[in-house]
Amino acid sequence: MEAQINVSINTGDNKKYDISLGIPSGDINDTNPCNFFVQESNGDVLSELLNVAVGAKTDKQHFYVNVAPPKSILPADTIENLSIMLEEGKYDPTKKQFTTNKQTTL
Repeated sequence: MEAQINVSINTGDNKKYDISLGIPSGDINDTNPCNFFVQESNGDVLSELLNVAVGAKTDKQHFYVNVAPPKSILPADTIENLSIMLEEGKYDPTKKQFTTNKQTTL
């Protein structure tokens, strides 16, 4: 069974958030991972706020987390920009798949 859940939330202050959860059919693996993301939409501009992927090989679990909170919730006088990325395994966000190269980044 495969599941795809998509939700768009309009906060009323001209901000729209797109939330998506994808659970693939069959075995969850590096080329068929679970994906979850949250994007902020301001007109034609999309900002990815959160991207999480979980895949697996027979010997190891692979994961990818990328967090970039919107500037509107950061204290402007001290933090101008924040982005955090952590991965076990090498993830390609464009293809939404893990590749064979292993890497851990923080």
